[in-house]
Amino acid sequence: MRLVLFDAKNEVTIEEMVAKMNYYIEKSQQGMEAYEGNKKLAFEIAKELRKELDIEYKNNSLNKVKSFYEDNLIFDSYYRPAVHKAVASIAGRLTYGNVFSFLYDVNDYMDYHKPDRVNN
Repeated sequence: MRLVLFDAKNEVTIEEMVAKMNYYIEKSQQGMEAYEGNKKLAFEIAKELRKELDIEYKNNSLNKVKSFYEDNLIFDSYYRPAVHKAVASIAGRLTYGNVFSFLYDVNDYMDYHKPDRVNN
């Protein structure tokens, strides 16, 4: 799977987008499950997840990317808002006190914005 999904070089299918969203959902669930017994592991998962989402967010904000996908419904209506909300859900540093909330938000926003017609 590419680091950034919408790279302004390739068309992206709805199935590819849902697979990437499911990846974020599964990773956030792993972190939430680890949180009770191993907060350090949960923190590491969240840190990695935040880094990946930050890269996606910055990429999705580039004019060349927005221009390339300007008529792409799955980019504008599903993926970009999900990434934006997941990144914006936590301001400042990631801490042991907010790690579970961040993981929950990533899971929730990705699941909420995932299209219903593809069940992966």
